[in-house]
Amino acid sequence: MKNLNTYKDYLKENALFTIDNIEDAKSKMQKNIKAPYVMVSHSTLGGDERISILLKISLDDQKTWANGIFQNSKFFQIRYDSTDSKLELFTKHFSITQKFRKTKTKSVEDAISKINKYIGIIK
Repeated sequence: MKNLNTYKDYLKENALFTIDNIEDAKSKMQKNIKAPYVMVSHSTLGGDERISILLKISLDDQKTWANGIFQNSKFFQIRYDSTDSKLELFTKHFSITQKFRKTKTKSVEDAISKINKYIGIIK
C-alpha cells in the first residue's frame, strides 16, 4: 500500500474526480442524463480536495415552468461527492413521492446510470 502522508493525499488518492478532471465528469453527466433540463455545477466548499458535483434536474421543459422558476417544475437536486463517492438527493418537488436513497457509486458512469434509473421510475 502506498504511504499517504497527509489527509489531503488520502482524499486525492480515493477521489473519483478531482479539481483537475472535474470538467470531464460534469460534461459526461450533462450529456448522458436523460431529462429535459439538466444543470451541472460543482462546489469546492471544503477546499479543492473535497469537491462535489451539484445536479439540478427537471422532468419538465424549461418553457413550461410557471413564471420561469425552476422550483415550479417537477424537479430534484442531487449532490455527488468525490471523496466518499455518494449520491444524495437533498431536495425535490412535493409531487415526487418515490425516495432516492443515499447510494455509493463506483464511477461517474455508475452515478449516471443510477440517476437515469431514478428518472425512469418517477416519470
